[in-house]
Amino acid sequence: MDLFAVVAVVSVVLLLIVAVASLFMQQSGQLRDIQAQLSKMNDHDSIVADPSQLRMERAAMIDPLVLFEVELVQSNLNDLSPEQLAQIDAARSGVKSLTERLKASGGWLGPPFDLEWVEHLDRMPRLKSIYMKAGFSPEPPTSADN
Repeated sequence: MDLFAVVAVVSVVLLLIVAVASLFMQQSGQLRDIQAQLSKMNDHDSIVADPSQLRMERAAMIDPLVLFEVELVQSNLNDLSPEQLAQIDAARSGVKSLTERLKASGGWLGPPFDLEWVEHLDRMPRLKSIYMKAGFSPEPPTSADN
C-alpha cells in the first residue's frame, strides 16, 4: 500500500506540474499576442496623423487665402504678384497633400466638412478668376491618350 500511495502522490504532483506548465505557456502566448497588437497599434498611430490635426493644418493654409480674397475684393485688384502666386501654389500643394493624408487615414468626411482644393478655390471666386487668368488651372491638365 505504501508503494501505491507514493506512485499516486508522484503522479498527482507530475499532473499538477504539467497543468501549471501548460497554463503558463498558454498565458505567455496570449501576452505575446497582446504585445504584438499593442506595438502594431503604436506604430500605426505614429504613421497616421490625427484627422483633427490635419484639418487644423489645412485651415492654417486656407485662412491666408481667404483673407487675400477679401483684400482682392476690397482693393479691386486684377493681377497677382509672383510672391502671391507662389503663396497660392504652396497652399494648393499643401491642401492636396493634406487631403490625401486624410483620405489615407480614413478620417475623410467629405463635404461640407472636408473639401478638395478645387472646392476651396470655388469658395474664393475673385481669387480663382485672377489665378486662372494668370495661366494657372486649379487641376493639372488631363491627357487625351486613352
